Amino acid sequence: MTTTPRSPTMMHPVALTSSPHQSRIRRPQDVLLYLRTLRLNIPPGDTILLALDQHHSPVGRHSFPYTPLHPLGPTPQDVFKIAFTQRANRLILVSSHPRIRRGAFTPTDDQLNYAAQCSLAGQLLNLPLVDHLMLNETELESLLLNFHDKLSRYALRYSQQQANPLLINLCPN
Repeated sequence: MTTTPRSPTMMHPVALTSSPHQSRIRRPQDVLLYLRTLRLNIPPGDTILLALDQHHSPVGRHSFPYTPLHPLGPTPQDVFKIAFTQRANRLILVSSHPRIRRGAFTPTDDQLNYAAQCSLAGQLLNLPLVDHLMLNETELESLLLNFHDKLSRYALRYSQQQANPLLINLCPN
């Protein structure tokens, strides 16, 4: 299946290979290989949503361009609205680092907090976020795998704030 050129914010159907085992995404490097086969280049700050089926095979993708209104990426509501329209069973978010183009980088607390919010939303909606990858031209970081402890703390804090926004933290530990 060939796709016609569309604006970056439109959904794109994905052509599956003849064998579903060839297009399965099992690790972060598989995502990079998949994006290279599609010849996708992610501009700095942009985010791509990969929709996967129950066998971890891509069924669709969606590009979210960088906007100053949402510098961390699309809102979790936008991510999951698109995922449901693509009938995804699992998700992977791939973000290009907005400022560091080459070399090692460490995700900021805001970026980790955003990944925790998306992961928590996926758990609540029974549409798991398998991974949130951040990359630049030379490096790749898995926010869910490499920063699991920090993400758990951010998700706990976020869920407590959403459950009761007037909650006062009595014990800072």
